[in-house]
Amino acid sequence: AGQLGEFNLATGEPVWQFDWTPYKVKKRKDGKGDLPSYPINGYAIMKLDNESNTLYFPFREKLIAVDSKTGKAKWDLKANKPGQVFDIYVTDDGIVIRTLKGIMLIDKETGASKWDKPIKVKGTGGLLVNNEGTFYVVSKKSIEKIDIASKKSTSLVEKIKFEGDDSFSGLELIDGIVILYGSQNIIGIDKGSGKILFTTYYKAPGVSLATIAQNVALAGIAMTATYNSYDNNKRAGNKTYYQYTPAMRSSGGSHTTESGKSLYINTKFKDSDAQGFGIAKVNKKTGETTKKFVIGSRDPIYDVDENNGNIFYANDKKTMTIVSSN
Repeated sequence: AGQLGEFNLATGEPVWQFDWTPYKVKKRKDGKGDLPSYPINGYAIMKLDNESNTLYFPFREKLIAVDSKTGKAKWDLKANKPGQVFDIYVTDDGIVIRTLKGIMLIDKETGASKWDKPIKVKGTGGLLVNNEGTFYVVSKKSIEKIDIASKKSTSLVEKIKFEGDDSFSGLELIDGIVILYGSQNIIGIDKGSGKILFTTYYKAPGVSLATIAQNVALAGIAMTATYNSYDNNKRAGNKTYYQYTPAMRSSGGSHTTESGKSLYINTKFKDSDAQGFGIAKVNKKTGETTKKFVIGSRDPIYDVDENNGNIFYANDKKTMTIVSSN
């Protein structure tokens, strides 16, 4: 039914394993049951707080706190029941989580909610990012700015709409700019004034049968919330137990790959300097296209090594090409 534990890297032997018995985990059968240590259906990636040696882990409608040194649960079994947890952030004020009920603040010591009511987010909500205690969250077609200490929520920018019926799939902060992106769009917004600084859009190359099959499989693995939770963990340098590989996420005609300072967007070029199916490299801080890669495939399978400045892609079933991404 899944495991949660610490293992010795040298020997592979377990240091500790979490006891799921009190949580009445349902065994998997015919696609039903629990997978407590597998982040499916939009659950947040677990978060390790090194200062308190606490591992925060979402399971069903609970948030569990585990002592990372012993593997023992820190909170009472009935400490909280906030609903499915999509995002987890550790702050000085407490544990900030996002659920369908809204934004909530959980007490580090007891696991109980510190607020009488959550801060509600319009629509399904999603894509939460932290900036030293000030949070930005996508709320329907706007971005809300939330101060956790005062529990104050204000609208940063309203009526955001992507071209091409694209959906919001990523949110982050770069040098005072709130970056919101989807499969084919990226928008930069000043975090103080809410002024839209740039918008960049590339039309999707069209969806083939292969892409439809890939996207159906992808939807069964995880939702946007899990991706965003993983990306924020990765950018913060936090180690997680599970990774969604760029190849799995970027394969398919309308998916981007988020890599460091750039987005790689699938499209079909009709420009003087590029013709055909390929990938546009877009600077997340400026929205400028810094390079175009013509691959020739509507459904490119590719990966990006931003550190060494390379992009790898399959040009047929037997060969792979490596080119500079700079």
